[in-house]
Amino acid sequence: MKKMFLLLAFALFFVFNLNAQESSSNDWKFSGASQIRAELDGKDFSNKTYPLTYTSMRTRLALGKSLWDKVDFFVQIQDSRVLGETANTLKNMKNIDLHQGYVQLNNLFAVPLSVQAGRFEMSYGTNHLFSANLWNYQGRSFDGLRFILKTEPMLLNVFSITHTASSACLAPVPSSYKYPAENDKGQSIYGFYASFPNFFEGNTIDFTAFYDQNSKRTDSIHKDLKRFTAGLTYYFDYNDFSAIAEFDYQFGEYKSLDVAAYLAFLSLQYKFDYLTVSANLDMLSGTDPAETEKFNSFETSYGAKHRYKGFMDYFGNAFLTANNLGLGNYYLSFLFKMKEKPISFQLDGHYFLTNKKNINDLNDLGQEIDFMIKYAFAKGTTIEWGASAFLQGDLMKELWNKDLSKDDFPRKDIAFWSYLMLRLNL
Repeated sequence: MKKMFLLLAFALFFVFNLNAQESSSNDWKFSGASQIRAELDGKDFSNKTYPLTYTSMRTRLALGKSLWDKVDFFVQIQDSRVLGETANTLKNMKNIDLHQGYVQLNNLFAVPLSVQAGRFEMSYGTNHLFSANLWNYQGRSFDGLRFILKTEPMLLNVFSITHTASSACLAPVPSSYKYPAENDKGQSIYGFYASFPNFFEGNTIDFTAFYDQNSKRTDSIHKDLKRFTAGLTYYFDYNDFSAIAEFDYQFGEYKSLDVAAYLAFLSLQYKFDYLTVSANLDMLSGTDPAETEKFNSFETSYGAKHRYKGFMDYFGNAFLTANNLGLGNYYLSFLFKMKEKPISFQLDGHYFLTNKKNINDLNDLGQEIDFMIKYAFAKGTTIEWGASAFLQGDLMKELWNKDLSKDDFPRKDIAFWSYLMLRLNL
């Protein structure tokens, strides 16, 4: 398989260079990226246990080619791992995968319209709904088709994404076509993103809407998901003051339940000479434990978590799905950076609570403090060090002490976490 891959890469290189004189843009573009992060993990709220230590690494190598200013070819391979995961110095993980690989046709029909087909990253607006998830050592990409229209007043993306294939490529034999026909078990996402950078002076407006359908029937009757998400984001910028306001709404069906959920985000920011201060509210609606007919929990399955919900990552998809109570996040951020200096400092303070109280009338999750130092070592290369602490609220104590029979001690101490990370982009 590896030999075939190398032969294919060489053949493409040879063929494209034979056409060099016919192409108006013939340079091959090579790029690479690496992210190596060591972590000290004491997130279990107990001083009686040893903190975990682990190091993750993501390595990417990309190759791109433009032909006749009309066709773009791009492929990016990736290896992602936790160091020592093989547990043997003579063993390999066979872990190289295609992170991105697409062909893009530009200026279709002599208009500023492009069509992109294959596997690619998608990041839109505030990244609440769609994000490449760069913090994660694997990262996120999407399989499908995307139309990109760039005009003077607007950027428009229309996409059709295959989340889960409904069927595999099978041989045309009778056994491949089951009868009676089985229900489709695939999942697809259809939607658009539109941005108006100069809606009026100093203001930008983004619109996002998509339909997410999971045809799998866990209960044998209803599709697992038939959900619409629609949202509006407004960006205001005036001198040293800026603001972002976002509201997204979800409706449709989640299994047998009617969906009615929202996301609300507000960020107010002011820049001083060396200091940037922002006050932020990030709210995801939740479902009341007594509710039996509606699903009111907003889901951000494809969006950024680490960027908004604290560096310690307690409140990702796993937490939100397990509890369905939603999340309220009130936080202040202070960024100190001197002009023309390679180093910056950031301090964030979060207060977390659930949008709905649990059956014991609790919703206080706790407070998190995050500190980060970033140093620009060289062009495209940064070194980051960060440290965080979390003080439990009453609900967080309950969640981490559900079954004390498994432990002979309660988990009620201050949690901590730290990391050291190197990022390189060539």
